[in-house]
Amino acid sequence: MVDKPIVFKFVHHYLMLFMIYTIGETVLDIIFKTIEDVKVKPGGSMLNTAVSLGRLDLKTGHVSTLSDDKASGLLIDFLERCGVSCQYIYRSNRIKTSLALAYLNEYNNAEYTFYKDDLNLKDGLVFPKISDSDIVHYGSFFSINRNVHNQLHAFLSKAKANGAITIYDPNFRTPHLPMLQLLLPLIEKNIVAADIVKGSDEDFKNIFACNSGKKTWEMLKDKGVKVLFYTKGADGSEVHTNKGTVESKAPKIEVVSTIGAGDTYSAGIIYFLTKYGCNLAELDKVELDDWKKCIEMATEFSAQTCQSMDNYLSEEYCKNLTDV
Repeated sequence: MVDKPIVFKFVHHYLMLFMIYTIGETVLDIIFKTIEDVKVKPGGSMLNTAVSLGRLDLKTGHVSTLSDDKASGLLIDFLERCGVSCQYIYRSNRIKTSLALAYLNEYNNAEYTFYKDDLNLKDGLVFPKISDSDIVHYGSFFSINRNVHNQLHAFLSKAKANGAITIYDPNFRTPHLPMLQLLLPLIEKNIVAADIVKGSDEDFKNIFACNSGKKTWEMLKDKGVKVLFYTKGADGSEVHTNKGTVESKAPKIEVVSTIGAGDTYSAGIIYFLTKYGCNLAELDKVELDDWKKCIEMATEFSAQTCQSMDNYLSEEYCKNLTDV
């Protein structure tokens, strides 16, 4: 484990007050290495990102649905202690807390079984007001749930109209392939709503049968995407923009668990954007050298998460980074 974080130096274009909103599932992860070696962690892809950002002292709010049971109370308490606002979490006693059973294999990669109790919401979600200095990060199955999809896209349309940066992570894994034909129109609509798309090689192979970052970028930029972050696990990651492409190698580390690694990579992207002082109008002006710094930060964040059983950056790591 790295004791102190890598120090990143930023060029601040101007002082901005960012508010970050993550939109996605709120679940309990039950993580199995063996039947005797079990951990329980708050989870959900966007929640994992929110926790890291909250611990980094960024103003962060989580938009989600949640039960009103005892388990959900523990989740709310955890988020608030991590500095994440729960003002926009819709709670109902008509649903139960969702569970994700994660089974770590010999490489400490996870296979999942999900137990979800969806609430049929018509207009139940409450979304925040958005300004041009805000960032909206959405994705995973919450963003293609037909019970919330129309509400989500009404909000995303307002966010884009108000000049916020929108970031989409499809998080579409191989076990979801039987549902692709049904869900593809919703995924494509989510992509069109995004300024930045971040996803893994597995995601894009499953969704579009694309086997490279270059081919994926050619497809996504035609849909209006300004920046693509293409992650490749142990092979590193790429960022594609209209100015070109840069890559970052993955460090050699002892992997404890890969759960949350991609979500913390997303936190690295967002943290960089806030420190760089980048709003939507600035995205096209970011130089490749700066995008290189961005993916190096995201890679460092991801590596930190892989070296623990947590799904997010540790409080100690965040304190060391923000104290620099």
